[in-house]
Amino acid sequence: MKYYIELTLIENSQGNLYSLWSRIFTQIHLAFVERKDKNGRIHYGVSFPNYFFNEKANIGILGDKIRIFAETKEELFLLALPKWLDRLLDSVHIQSIKEIPTKIDGYAKYLYCRPKGESRLRKEKREYAEYYAQLHSISVDEALTRYDDWEFKKVYYPYIQMKSLHRDNSFKLFVKKEVVQEKNLENSTHQLFTTYGLSAGGIVPEF
Repeated sequence: MKYYIELTLIENSQGNLYSLWSRIFTQIHLAFVERKDKNGRIHYGVSFPNYFFNEKANIGILGDKIRIFAETKEELFLLALPKWLDRLLDSVHIQSIKEIPTKIDGYAKYLYCRPKGESRLRKEKREYAEYYAQLHSISVDEALTRYDDWEFKKVYYPYIQMKSLHRDNSFKLFVKKEVVQEKNLENSTHQLFTTYGLSAGGIVPEF
């Protein structure tokens, strides 16, 4: 990644940060969808410079900024953000395309953390138990006892309220940040991201 655009959300009469994130990030997502490859991946990554999460207190914020990274200026230009954010320009400041500074703080992955609902957890436990029962010639009920310690865990990472483009339902896009150690950089050569700009193996610089 060599270039980026930084966007700053501006709270006003149209909404607070929480509601603005939902509207603005939806438009960014639509712009990304237009640029996806045949595998549904993109070569644009995002970061949240003011991201904060306290694991002990389970409190976090995304902040008011987002950076969108690409390998070339042309890729960022073709994203056409002013067009996608045309109706929200009073609520977001879009900077010009800039080169990533030579001195950075490190690298990170921003990931979608999908929570496991209770029904999904029950289904997974059943599938594992059926496999284990078949493997060891025991009953499924007996095998299920091996997974009694599997519990539904709430997710507390900062999130953006989104609406599915394919189904008429809303969901929380929980964002988890992982710092990438320098020794692991060689394992992150494939700069691929989801259509939310979140990591599908790709990393982004922090500065």
